[in-house]
Amino acid sequence: NPVKALQGRVPGMNITADGNPSGSATVRIRGIGTLNNNDPLYIIDGVPTKAGMHELNGNDIESIQVLKDAASCALYGSRASNGVILITTKKAKKQGVSLQLDIRHGFSARGQGDYERMNANQFMETMWQGYRNQLISNGSSPEEATIATNNDIISKVGINIYNKADNALFDANGHLASDARILDGYKDDLDWYSPYTRNGHRQEYNLSGESGNEKNRIRFSLGYLNEDGYTRKSDFNRLSGSLNADFTPRPWLKTGLSLGGTHQKTNWDIGAAGSAQSNNLSNAFYFARRIAPIYPVHLHY
Repeated sequence: NPVKALQGRVPGMNITADGNPSGSATVRIRGIGTLNNNDPLYIIDGVPTKAGMHELNGNDIESIQVLKDAASCALYGSRASNGVILITTKKAKKQGVSLQLDIRHGFSARGQGDYERMNANQFMETMWQGYRNQLISNGSSPEEATIATNNDIISKVGINIYNKADNALFDANGHLASDARILDGYKDDLDWYSPYTRNGHRQEYNLSGESGNEKNRIRFSLGYLNEDGYTRKSDFNRLSGSLNADFTPRPWLKTGLSLGGTHQKTNWDIGAAGSAQSNNLSNAFYFARRIAPIYPVHLHY
């Protein structure tokens, strides 16, 4: 989103964004002034719009200007009550012919690792100790609590991923049996992050050309953007094109043409953090961080 380039550069302007590869962002120039729409008014080459700016190819933008005082209301009326963002696209120079090809590739990954969590063995021993302490608090003797815990612990956690029988998994001190091992089918199926995350990849191609003289100026551009987000099922694909032309056939006559088009496709997992439908169960980051490390990702028979 080209507007993100203004983040931290304009006093009083607040820009927030989620992790959506499409780059959609929420812009607040004068804070929240109404219960309805608080988005600013966008003016692209003199044409007003309320649409988001992630449809624009940043390579086609010449300048961005922010109006946040009363003068903006005087120029554009009540629609500008939340501020105005003026965007001017590139036009051909007066002289010369040029052709440019810009290719960019980028990769994204998690910058900071997750905090250290219990592994399967530590979790099972902690659960054993916790359940035994509960039984003792409820009046059982330590010996009775130990026996009951060894017999019931698997029914409490709901699954046994080890090569030992349910009542032979722990010793009298609550430690896993020395020869207890995680079964091969489960060993590589306990990481809930791997099925949902990946290394993101962004590729962008921009082709532009221009020709101009004292009377005529023409500029065209074609852009293709494909971004695979850090989380699976989150990607953005955009194909854009623009044509700007200025003609001066007579000293007293000047005319021009400005065309632009975009075709885009967004795939945004409704459970991803920041999406409107995100909740405790569908948000994979929340779920993967909180689920116990003894439950496999896939169903095992």
